[in-house]
Amino acid sequence: MTAWLMKFGFGGVQEFIAQSRKTRDLAAGSLLLQDMAKAVAAEAQRLGAEVILPQQPDVACPHQLLLRWNDDDAAAIEAHGKALRAKAKGAWQDCVLAHVSDELASLKKVRKDSSLVAPQLEQAFEAYWVAVPLEKEEDYPTAFHDVQQRYELRRFTRTFPQEEKPSDPLGTCAQCGARNAVVDPSKAFRHGKLDPRDKLCAVCLAKRLWSYSKFDEAFPSTVHLARDRFFRLPEYQAQRKLLEEKKAEAKDWREFQEGTQETDPNVLDAIHKAMEARDSVTAYYVALYFDGNRMGEWFSGEHFADGQDLKGAQETLSEALASFVTALRAGASCLRATVIYLGGDDGLVLLPLDYLFPFIRLVRKTWQEHVEQAQEVCAIAQGERGPTLSLHASVVHQTAPFQRVIEDLHPALEETKEQGNREAFSISVAPRAGSEAKALFRWEELEALIQAVESFTTWRIEDFPPKGMGALPAKSELDDRRRQAFPARLPYVLADGLAPLFDENGALSTGDLETAFDLELKRLLGKREDPTKTADNLFDFLRTLVKGPQLGELAPRGRLASVLTVLPSLARWLDWGSGEVQP
Repeated sequence: MTAWLMKFGFGGVQEFIAQSRKTRDLAAGSLLLQDMAKAVAAEAQRLGAEVILPQQPDVACPHQLLLRWNDDDAAAIEAHGKALRAKAKGAWQDCVLAHVSDELASLKKVRKDSSLVAPQLEQAFEAYWVAVPLEKEEDYPTAFHDVQQRYELRRFTRTFPQEEKPSDPLGTCAQCGARNAVVDPSKAFRHGKLDPRDKLCAVCLAKRLWSYSKFDEAFPSTVHLARDRFFRLPEYQAQRKLLEEKKAEAKDWREFQEGTQETDPNVLDAIHKAMEARDSVTAYYVALYFDGNRMGEWFSGEHFADGQDLKGAQETLSEALASFVTALRAGASCLRATVIYLGGDDGLVLLPLDYLFPFIRLVRKTWQEHVEQAQEVCAIAQGERGPTLSLHASVVHQTAPFQRVIEDLHPALEETKEQGNREAFSISVAPRAGSEAKALFRWEELEALIQAVESFTTWRIEDFPPKGMGALPAKSELDDRRRQAFPARLPYVLADGLAPLFDENGALSTGDLETAFDLELKRLLGKREDPTKTADNLFDFLRTLVKGPQLGELAPRGRLASVLTVLPSLARWLDWGSGEVQP
């Protein structure tokens, strides 16, 4: 009997998720698509299909599914495809239509257009599928490659109907910029879920409203992420409680004044001081994106050992990815990470800056244990290890346009993959005032990078899980660390002092100049006593950047300069400060 392979997926996924002005919008868009994919997988199993990929949809469900049907009738396969598409559309409508309709009906004294809701929700995304026959089990590799190619052709030929222009338009959605708005709050509008800037289309409104039914009211905002020390440390408990009572945790003083009915000057003064305490801590957070390298090639069998059964190897790798997701999600909960998406081989996470390096270390360790060096994966791989991983982390100010931050992650990671030989990670820093800088690192340099950052600041990775609890160190400990730290301006001194030793192509010439580089670097680092050997560690790290294995076509001078630009920003923003909390 002829079987069939079917690939099912969604179109416009990245745009749908990234069109987000708030963190909860981003999380809602991602989770909605995951829930729809899970619903489709469950429906396929109910109809008799075998879900080949992913192996554990409830644990790690990407936005594409590979299914096997044992029906030999093409008409039956077409009916199954249509049923799955209807299930996806139905799950979407069931999740959001009532939320949007009820909310618009309840809104008074605001401009709105309910006639656009149904067509916009219907056209929010496209679900599509392709299927190819599988005559014999030994034909599986050929059928798999065929369904892959046909799916890509189908994906790049998708069409979207044009939205009809309303008779009395409210303007373009302020969030996605792609559809007409269905609600336009007034400037004086006050609402628990919307604010005056939320001129939204039905799709963006749906994500916002659904998020409140799925997540806690206090879903972490960029302010909560950036000012995490204020919201985490017990030293700020009194100020934090006051702002929570006044629903002003994420508001600035002017915004609070415009909306409050509080008149007691003593209370207002206490709120103002609490906001000053909140704003005294670091104002930066991290948006982090990672992805397994060449996963399409892996699942196509290009890196499996000769003689491996393709379907069995795919299932083994998919199980390993599900194991990775389970372990990473458990570890992330200890690092105050807001997981937006974990699809198996890729993930999007928001987290406080304090936890940047603990989380990168966790991702690397977990990927190695469950995928790259996992015994069951190595057993099916051509070489001695499984797929590698690339990662990019953007450190941004809380006021940076959130949608732009998210949109920039994917191209930044792709650049990291290309420059880093698909086995590297990168960190970019974007000061509120100043130019963005990005540095690229081999995974083997992670621990040396952490030590280099620590040598310029009072922050230590041991303050955080699994060793520490993220508590504020004692003032005496901070004083000792500050005495040991290098001057903040040293990276700039190093960049200026070492630049003349490189040639016009950014390379370090051999011979006398190579020796001169070592001597000059030691001279610049050796201007103070160093009982902790911090200078030796920093010397080895910087020397490796220039003389060690290079990444892609990056010239040593450019790589050294980028690291010496990123280091002081990270050190400054991570520093614990004086250790004294404002009363």
